[in-house]
Amino acid sequence: YLEKRIKHFDYKSALVQDLPIGSGAIESGNKHVIQLRLKISGAWWKKENAQAMIDLRTLRANGDWESYWSIREKVLHEKLTL
Repeated sequence: YLEKRIKHFDYKSALVQDLPIGSGAIESGNKHVIQLRLKISGAWWKKENAQAMIDLRTLRANGDWESYWSIREKVLHEKLTL
């Protein structure tokens, strides 16, 4: 697996570009975007509902909330006018 991805381990270049080279940023994002909502005391989730919630919270965290809903509205409108 790793031998096929050697080019992805260019740490010097990543550091020069100020890119994260560890998993800390991902783990922090997971804690703040996903866990805060899914681990509410007393909450339980079906797998498909949890995934939908994760998807929506990720959209919002990435700043894609408005564009997602705009596209979704256009698609829905197109389906209704067929």
